[in-house]
Amino acid sequence: HLGKTAIQDITRAKEVAHLVEEAIMDNSIEINLQPIYSFSRNMITSVEVLARLKDREKNYINPEYFIHIAEENHSIIALGEQIFRKACIFASQYHIHLEITESEFTDKEAVDRTLHRFSEKGVKVALDDFGTGFSTIANILELPVDYVKIDKSLVWSYATGKNQFLNDMMPMI
Repeated sequence: HLGKTAIQDITRAKEVAHLVEEAIMDNSIEINLQPIYSFSRNMITSVEVLARLKDREKNYINPEYFIHIAEENHSIIALGEQIFRKACIFASQYHIHLEITESEFTDKEAVDRTLHRFSEKGVKVALDDFGTGFSTIANILELPVDYVKIDKSLVWSYATGKNQFLNDMMPMI
């Protein structure tokens, strides 16, 4: 026996599934940016992209709920792509660049493909903490990175006279 509550739950799930499909078709999913603050750096260092969807009465639907519905209905990939595109467009318009660290290079081919897609969309990519991982100058030359942020340990050792590596590295970068 289906009770009134069960029927309401099913009806709500169908309604939200329809709203998700409409948002995908209309490109109308909203994104909000939540700043991420670093206490050690005393500044906002990045933002988290949050997806938002409204119902017919213009009330926000709990993201955990509509994302779960999108996963069940196999529309999560299309929804995720739309959110990602909007985040990339925002980043390119407002010069918020994407930073990657050398630890992300576990699958170089996947990183290369992804970074080229970012580059095609106008997203600037910074390689952060260069010199602490496994990257080489060859990696920088092969990957579409716009900025190279040299790790502070290399800068500090240069400043204290312990190495002259930066003299040779800077022109190459």
